[in-house]
Amino acid sequence: MKIDMHIHTSYSPDGMVEPVEVLKIAKKLGLSAVAITDHNEIKGALKAKNAKIIDVIVGEEVSTSAGHVLAYNIQSLIPRGLSVAETIDKIHECGGIAVIAHPYRFWSGVG
Repeated sequence: MKIDMHIHTSYSPDGMVEPVEVLKIAKKLGLSAVAITDHNEIKGALKAKNAKIIDVIVGEEVSTSAGHVLAYNIQSLIPRGLSVAETIDKIHECGGIAVIAHPYRFWSGVG
């Protein structure tokens, strides 16, 4: 099973492709699932999940006060600007899984 766990769509400032098109491309590439993790937004992920083309993990790349944290398996938006610890707590409260997005990257990493 192949899964891409960090994809941005047009709902993210650094994404250009509509969510449904992302799924079509992923399917052509042989992926079984994707995690849509737009910056501080879940609308694209929810739209993709509803398309039912391939499995979609609803996620968000949350901008914390110290860098980016990925939130997987969430159904509501995690607020931006909190500390890393507060962000992780909010993700867990939503039943999600928290993962550091870019460890040690200078401008957006945590570490």
